[in-house]
Amino acid sequence: MKFGVIGILCGMFISFYITLLVNMLVAAPVTGYGVIAQLKDALPILLPAFIAAVLTNVVSVCISNDVWSLIASTFTFLVSFAILAWLFCRDIAKFYLDVIRTKVLKK
Repeated sequence: MKFGVIGILCGMFISFYITLLVNMLVAAPVTGYGVIAQLKDALPILLPAFIAAVLTNVVSVCISNDVWSLIASTFTFLVSFAILAWLFCRDIAKFYLDVIRTKVLKK
């Protein structure tokens, strides 16, 4: 393998956005919901997720121990995504918090 895990992750990242665009293009004529309108609705949640992923990558690169890197990366993503989602789109963040309170913590 020439590129290893990093190559696989980059391929997954690129294929996600290509698939997203193809699905938007296919759904637009059927639903009457244009690609630009879909992007405007998806951007408030995709942007915090992208920023949280970049921060997580920075943390994982800075820590050499695999176990601590995994723990720190997971914590970094969860906290940064929660804060950024709250800043960018509070209604969606409130929805996720309600789901966590009612479905996850209740059990």
